[in-house]
Amino acid sequence: MKKVCEICSKVIYPGDKGYEEEFCECGGTYAVIDDGTQAPSLQEDTNTVVKTQEVTENFERPEDFLRDFGFTPMIEVYKEKNKLFTFNIEYDEVTIGRKTSKSFPDIDLSIYDQNKYLSRNHLAVIRLNDKYYARLLSSQNISYFNNLVMKYDEDYELKDGDKIILTKELGIIIKNI
Repeated sequence: MKKVCEICSKVIYPGDKGYEEEFCECGGTYAVIDDGTQAPSLQEDTNTVVKTQEVTENFERPEDFLRDFGFTPMIEVYKEKNKLFTFNIEYDEVTIGRKTSKSFPDIDLSIYDQNKYLSRNHLAVIRLNDKYYARLLSSQNISYFNNLVMKYDEDYELKDGDKIILTKELGIIIKNI
């Protein structure tokens, strides 16, 4: 008797950790199969050949697959080392700035920027060809990308954990990219 996951084909036997569970770690359901086999012994068998199954699904957009498992690209917003909130990146362009009657950024930080150091359209996070970039939209203010001064209207390729300092008090960290 064994259980086989219908998605990832993981096999577990009675006595294995998680055998009582209905769902696999990948989210698939287990099918119970009574094939008369016993749980494998702990002795090493050098004659057994293990075949691995290739992943044949071709996802048009890998982020759709990752999003299903909680790996959504996101922006964490900080003020003086205190995390304010997290914003999931769901579109090809996300703008950060101060909301005014003429400006409507996706991430509005006006409530946290009392001294108005942040521009109305300060920074954009852009997805191009399945890569993410940061672009400074304001030529008036200085921002830092991983402690380097950002140049106006230049793209900086983003990686997981990159830090961007927007003002003296506000910054962001890029996650799951």
